[in-house]
Amino acid sequence: MMEAVEDTNLEAAIGWLADTILANLPAGGKLNSWIRQADLGNDVDKLRSEVEAVDMVVSAVQGRAAGNKPLTRSLAAVKELLYDADDVVDELDCYRLQQELQPETLLEMDGHETQQVERSSETVVGVQSSGNSRLRSKEWIHFDITEFEQNGGPARARCKLCQTELMCETKKGTSVLRNHLKSKACSNKRRASDPSSSTVDATTISTHVAAGNSSGRKRMRTGEVSTHIPTTNPKFSETIQDITCQLQGKREAITRLLKILGSDSGASSNHHQSTISDPRRRTSSLVQGKVYGRAAEKRSIKALVKEHKSTAGVTVLPIVGIGGVGKTALAQLVYNDPTVGSQFDHKIWIWVSNNFDEMRLTRDILGYVSQETHDGLCFPKLQEVLKGHVKSKKVLLVLDDVWEDMDKCRWNKLLAPFKSDGANGNMIIVTTRKPSVANSPS
Repeated sequence: MMEAVEDTNLEAAIGWLADTILANLPAGGKLNSWIRQADLGNDVDKLRSEVEAVDMVVSAVQGRAAGNKPLTRSLAAVKELLYDADDVVDELDCYRLQQELQPETLLEMDGHETQQVERSSETVVGVQSSGNSRLRSKEWIHFDITEFEQNGGPARARCKLCQTELMCETKKGTSVLRNHLKSKACSNKRRASDPSSSTVDATTISTHVAAGNSSGRKRMRTGEVSTHIPTTNPKFSETIQDITCQLQGKREAITRLLKILGSDSGASSNHHQSTISDPRRRTSSLVQGKVYGRAAEKRSIKALVKEHKSTAGVTVLPIVGIGGVGKTALAQLVYNDPTVGSQFDHKIWIWVSNNFDEMRLTRDILGYVSQETHDGLCFPKLQEVLKGHVKSKKVLLVLDDVWEDMDKCRWNKLLAPFKSDGANGNMIIVTTRKPSVANSPS
């Protein structure tokens, strides 16, 4: 049982790290603009795409790493690589901020570390890089983690410099710590406890010592606003490319292992199961493996289903959580429960992912309730055919792993056949990482 819990924690940690990296690498914004000016856009785009792909594949593991050492080793390697990727992203943002906030300093990049050199004395100041500490970024070396979240991420941390305890959960943890180190409150407490520290400000504390020579140094005039477009060391690009390549290799290894596990599971053809590598995979792997720690949530959902039994129309039940926390596993427990299944005429499981295509989803849903082919039909006709099959029937529909935010109009189009006259107590379960998605179909 402990192995199963540890493997689930691996999946949760990977999901948390992937969410953090993707949140820190938005398609727009200052960092994205700076990255492209630094001629790293292509490398970072490939890294972002690979992190998304890895996250998608790992989300399909669903606890099957328990007792499978090759799969566990691959997941552990992915976690370490994502830590490396997160460090790289933080280093990029740090270098950008240094150029914006410290135009009077000399900045140097080597590999994925930066250094600050004072103009007056050319003396390196700062602290050792945290690249080997496995924490998210260099700011964390000034903090002791005092509390963890259930997903394995840090929840609270205490500043080693001023002993202040901070909430650092979710995706903004590093920003919270960085802002604290720069705050007057932290600086004043440090000066009060150590007068000699008054010459070192919070920005200085957050810098790295570089490994390497200073040949790539870029000088800025004192008081000048930085307009410098950085010329990056080739090693930085090589680091990003190396992480991306290794992530791709581990993702492909996990995909092969999941294919083997899928072929051994004997899943029913009624589930229309397809492989992990297919980006349009229609269903989840509905293997009834052991799931720990979800009994209470399962009872709650079953109670809601029971209360819903005599309700007309349609009820939407969202399951919301970060990647790897077990949303799909919980939905599977409910979907496979005989007492739940006995209350519905049709059970339908559709894997949505980041491609919310109403026509494709409607056609996939029809595959569960009709033996006919529906190629060539337009969307309104598909909806009409589906409406005829589910009319006066009770349907349990699971839409798994919905990523895309949709307006209510798109949701209403997809769900119209289940809300039409004669709808008889249909229930729709939606698993998603986004609360905004959960609110859309209500």
